[in-house]
Formats: sequence, C-alpha cells, structure tokens
Amino acid sequence: MTREGLILVVGMGNLLCEDDGVGIHLVRALAQSPPRGVALLDAGTALINVLDDLARAEAVLVLDAMQAGGVPGALYLAPADGVRSPREGASLHDLGLPGALHLLGADRTPRCMWVLGVEPARMGYGMDLSPPVRDGLPVALAAVRRIVSRWRRLGPGIPTLHGRPRRMPRLLEDVA
Repeated sequence: MTREGLILVVGMGNLLCEDDGVGIHLVRALAQSPPRGVALLDAGTALINVLDDLARAEAVLVLDAMQAGGVPGALYLAPADGVRSPREGASLHDLGLPGALHLLGADRTPRCMWVLGVEPARMGYGMDLSPPVRDGLPVALAAVRRIVSRWRRLGPGIPTLHGRPRRMPRLLEDVA
C-alpha cells in the first residue's frame, strides 16, 4: 500500500510489565477482527524497528499505556508530537514517540499521528493486565474502531483535538 490512504494502528508496550503491555493486547485483539482498510502492527518496545512502516503511512494511531493521572483504565487521545515518552533512554531500542518522530524527519512523518493511551494501574513485572485495564479493553477497542472509521470516512486528522492528553469519554462524541 502506498503512503496515501494507509491507516496504521500500532500497539506499543512491554508484555512482561503488566499494564505497560496494553497496546500489544489491544492490537492483538483487533487482529481477531481487523478494521477494514487498516494495517495492524505490534511494535513492542522497539519502535525503531518499525520506522519504515510509520513512514509509509498517512495516518497512525498508536496504542499504549499513558500515565496522565486518571483512574486506571481511563482512555486518552493526544497528538503524537505532544506526548512525552518514559521509554527514551541511552539505547535506540528505548526509542519512544518523540525520538521516532525526530528520526523520521518532517518529510517522512505521517500526516496524522495520534496516541490512544490507557491509564495503567500497575507497571511491575507480570504478564497479566490489571482488572480495571483488562475490563476496559472493549471500550478501548470500540474507540479505536470509531477513530479509524472516522479517518476512512472523512480523511485522517482530528482537527478539534489539540494539546494535552484528554479523557476519552469527552472525545468519543468528537470522533463519532
């Protein structure tokens, strides 16, 4: 698929760190019944390995844990260039969204790139999601489907949503 029109949904996180793996859980659940016209990608913790995939997309929705101070399981939607990454480190394998956007450069960055974040309850060692995050997966999956459906209908972009992460319940009306 060429860059024009490609919608990519990317799951990020670490499956060995409880709720940090929520993005991977979400993209794997989506793969059971993928949204029409959408490519799914499991990036794990190594975003550097999928830079070429990001560059080929017109629109990207990243699914990841996002600590923004809400109740566990709360959903947030934020532009990728407005999200700080706790994963930035000394290794390129620790590359988060800000670093990925920097490496891509303006000419290769997708036209539209947003993060759907899930407030984690636990980020310790373990492979199970916490109950509030696990119970919120159906709502998060529905939000992903609504966002990509809107992008397919109206073209990528959510022009009314800018700035800091916001709680999803307010946004669900905006992406309907």
